[in-house]
Amino acid sequence: VISGAGTGQKVVKWDGSGTSETLADGPITFSGNNSTFAGTITSGNITATGSGNTALSVISTGGYSQLVTQSSDSDSAYIFFKDTSGERARLYSSTSNDLIFKTGGGSTTALTLNNSGNATFAGNVTSTGNITVGNDLYVPNEIFHTGDTDTSIRFSAEDQFRIMTGGGNRLQVENTKIVVGDDVNMNFDGISGGSVDGNNV
Repeated sequence: VISGAGTGQKVVKWDGSGTSETLADGPITFSGNNSTFAGTITSGNITATGSGNTALSVISTGGYSQLVTQSSDSDSAYIFFKDTSGERARLYSSTSNDLIFKTGGGSTTALTLNNSGNATFAGNVTSTGNITVGNDLYVPNEIFHTGDTDTSIRFSAEDQFRIMTGGGNRLQVENTKIVVGDDVNMNFDGISGGSVDGNNV
């Protein structure tokens, strides 16, 4: 015969060993439809369902909280974002320790954070505020003026850059020369140089 006593709103567990018959409070407490587990939960799939907004919360009353997804050594660990129509996006850690975010039903890589601390965006990056670069800024081709796509600073080849306005090359700086574009009216300290036809200056 197993005997003992428990506390209201708690699951009773067998707290003995061998031939002990002791019952005691278990690590699960109920409050209405809510359940609180005092220790680690090891399970297969866990599904949170509800008629309204549903949350899976990890709350620590002492130290930091952790939500851990763990796979075997040869596989990646995933977090999936789904609705009733299927997968929307996924976040996973690759076997090379990169963190990858995929959109488009989980098929398109949007962002990769590699194990060296570098971030690679697959598409455009839009910021509504200022962008501050702490070191060098690398661009492969052009820097455009917002809303004025035919005005830019262009790095057209190695060791040269161009200033473009109205879609035309107005000034080109190279290692050994500076080239002024066609139909450019030059004015140095109020002294007009007239129109330059593209010859070297």
